[in-house]
Amino acid sequence: MKYNQKKIIDFVHVGDYKTGTSWLQESIFPFHPEIQYLGGYFKKNELKEVLIELVDIRDLDFNSKKLRKKFNDNFTPNNNKICGISREVLSQSNYIDGENAERNAKRIKKVFGEVKIIYVIREQISMLSSIYSQYLKMGGTRNFYDWFLDPIECRGIIERLKYDKNIKMYQKIFGKENVLVLVYEELLEDKRKFLEKLYRFIGCQNINFEPKESKQVINPSLTTHGALILRTLQKLFRNSYHNYRSAFLNLDKMIYFFLSKKTIDKIDKNTEKIIIPNCKTIDKKQRVLFYINMTMSEKLTKFCEKIKTGKKIQVPVDLVPQIIPLFKDTNNILNKKYDLKIDKYHWHI
Repeated sequence: MKYNQKKIIDFVHVGDYKTGTSWLQESIFPFHPEIQYLGGYFKKNELKEVLIELVDIRDLDFNSKKLRKKFNDNFTPNNNKICGISREVLSQSNYIDGENAERNAKRIKKVFGEVKIIYVIREQISMLSSIYSQYLKMGGTRNFYDWFLDPIECRGIIERLKYDKNIKMYQKIFGKENVLVLVYEELLEDKRKFLEKLYRFIGCQNINFEPKESKQVINPSLTTHGALILRTLQKLFRNSYHNYRSAFLNLDKMIYFFLSKKTIDKIDKNTEKIIIPNCKTIDKKQRVLFYINMTMSEKLTKFCEKIKTGKKIQVPVDLVPQIIPLFKDTNNILNKKYDLKIDKYHWHI
């Protein structure tokens, strides 16, 4: 399918999840003097709606012309800067199974035109550990085995981490010259080289720009002790969304009972930043309960991230030898066809 759309921004950083995306969003894109960074979520409601609908609205209701017009009507570009968006959900709507990767890419093309795509990948065993950590932070209550081997929740997770499929798809839709694939491990080993590649690709003249490093760790990993405590607390207090059983305490409903109508209306309004209302006012209570649950998860996560005892979360040792062979073919393609030199960073070839 061909799209003859003139670009209205210059680049889209689609993620992947857990590949230094938060660092790029908070420390790089907003501060480089040549970049007009639009953020993951826009402050202006109309622009915010564009990004939410771009990913979350169902195919039969998706209207690229409407979203493109809404974006153009509410966005003022700085013609002296390189304009871009960074939002990891654009790589795939679900961070666990990777669904809608191609659909999202086609939608980006229809709405924003001939943009450049930045896609960062990460060694799969390390990625699985990080995805599991994120699952816990989003309210998960299961141990790694129960979660990873769940045929429903983790359906497609292995295929989702065969990155050559996504690279081929991005190059087909946007053109090989418009797709930059970076390796997360290079960011860890040689930050300057990683950033130079990114800057050159989007057209920056200042390829040596580096921000002042903050001592604060962005999106820190959980330790095994922190993960155990978080899982336990989620079982006690959290309902629904990654919690496969009812919580011991219906704390969300207790909180809802004591909220004023004004507060409920305000919270419901805030859910528009996260989800598209499904049944207008009919499911208002459920949206507010969802917001309460997610807020509780955020608070519990911040508490458990501060627990430094225990080891860093890792894929169970007995599973690793069984998982590694599943990625050898795709990793060989990454190394040979796409010349990513991932063997240098100890990926399994």
